[in-house]
Amino acid sequence: MTTHFLGKYEIELKFKIKDISEFRGTLLSLHPEAFVFENNEYDIYYDDPLASLHKRNMSMVLRSMSPSGIKLWIVKDSEERRCEAALPELDMDMDMDMENKEPR
Repeated sequence: MTTHFLGKYEIELKFKIKDISEFRGTLLSLHPEAFVFENNEYDIYYDDPLASLHKRNMSMVLRSMSPSGIKLWIVKDSEERRCEAALPELDMDMDMDMENKEPR
């Protein structure tokens, strides 16, 4: 796993981009510190059979990212501004075949 994030909190901004190649070129011209380019995320959503979380606009997700190797347990509250993520301490192998969306 890369060690790009060692703090307690992380801020993430998302934007809709019309041309990813143009955006990447502009970004690279600014000489950013790149952690991982082309990182893929595989999410497993959890809820009960009655979809109680979904009905309350909440979600619990186990996320595996490749090639960074980062694995997160994410809980999103019904408030759009509230989201918490933790590094899961799991003994199970979460490596995913990102191309086929299947566990390895």
